[in-house]
Amino acid sequence: MQYCNCYTQLQALHINKRDFDNHNVGLYFLNLLFNQQKEKVMDTKAFKVSWILLVIVTSIVTILGLTLTFASTFFLTSEFEMYTGQKLADFAESNPHAYSFLLLQYSEMGIWLFTIGILTLLITIVPYRRGDKWAWYLYLIGLTLASGGTIGFNIPTGDMSVILIPAILLVIGYVGLAIGAKSVLKKSAT
Repeated sequence: MQYCNCYTQLQALHINKRDFDNHNVGLYFLNLLFNQQKEKVMDTKAFKVSWILLVIVTSIVTILGLTLTFASTFFLTSEFEMYTGQKLADFAESNPHAYSFLLLQYSEMGIWLFTIGILTLLITIVPYRRGDKWAWYLYLIGLTLASGGTIGFNIPTGDMSVILIPAILLVIGYVGLAIGAKSVLKKSAT
C-alpha cells in the first residue's frame, strides 16, 4: 500500500511507473531541478546584483578551501608564528610529526571548506536564483555561523588576515542577501 501511495504522489508529478520501477526518480528530480531553473529565474536587476554578490562570496570560499587543502603553510605560517612566537620552520625541524599533523589538520579543514563552498555555490546557482525562500534563510544562517565562528575562534591568534577575510565575506554576503531579500521573501510560496 505504501508503494501505491508513493506512486500516486509521483504520478501527480508526471513520473511514470517505468521510471519509478527503474529507480530513475533521483535523476528525474535533478532534471526537474535544473529545468525549473530556466523557467523561474528571478529577473529584477536588484536580484541579479544580489545573486552575483553571493556567487562571488561562495566562489571565494571554494578557492580558500582549495588553497587551505593544497597549500596549508600559506595560512599556517603566519597564524602559528603570531600565536606561539616561534618560527614554523624551527617547529617543523624540531617536531616533524607534530608539524605533519598540523598540516594534515589544515588540509582536512580545507577539504571541508571546499565542500561547503561547492554545496553553497550549487544552492546559490539553482534554488537561490529561482528565489526559493529556504535558500535565502540557509545562506543567512550558514554565512553567519561560518564567518562568525571563524572570526571568533581566530581572535586569539591575532592574525588579522584570517579575521578580515571572513569579515569582508560576511559583509558582502549580508549586502547580497539584503538586496535580494525583498524579491525572495515577498515572493509567493510555490
